[in-house]
Amino acid sequence: TLIAPMPSPTPRPTVTVAFVDVGQADAILIDYGATEVLIDGGTSSSSTALLSYLRGRVDGPLEAVVATHPDADHIGGLAAVLGEFSVPRIWFNGEEKTTNVYEGFMFAVQSEQAITHTARRADILSVGDLTFRVLSPVVLSGTTNENSVVLELDHGEIKFLFTGDAGADAEDSMLS
Repeated sequence: TLIAPMPSPTPRPTVTVAFVDVGQADAILIDYGATEVLIDGGTSSSSTALLSYLRGRVDGPLEAVVATHPDADHIGGLAAVLGEFSVPRIWFNGEEKTTNVYEGFMFAVQSEQAITHTARRADILSVGDLTFRVLSPVVLSGTTNENSVVLELDHGEIKFLFTGDAGADAEDSMLS
């Protein structure tokens, strides 16, 4: 009798979370094998650095982009990102601004023809084998920073918390 060895399981890719250097701004790339998610995109003046970083790491489409809130230091570089990469899903908090940066971002979102979603507490963003849970906002209230989309990524024994610029009011709401 011959006993064939059991095939070894395919190793799971490693989750890499990179806080991209975009100056006094935010851009976070979550990379899990062939799946990439970008949270925020820095300023428009940092978009060249952001695109350079992403080109070396995104293998195909950027599966999702999350704009935590519409301040220029979070969405300024996203128009360039949407112009360069295919992005099938875009999540944001739904807050509107009357700035050129915001209008440029929304024009790029409409041009992308992606599925958009206004994130609220308890929503789930599933991307490949990654699952993000929205912890905030419940509704838009208070300041733009307090309305930031806050995401939790639970991966095995590690939990990641991505907070945008959420402050004490948003934190109190999440804790209660």
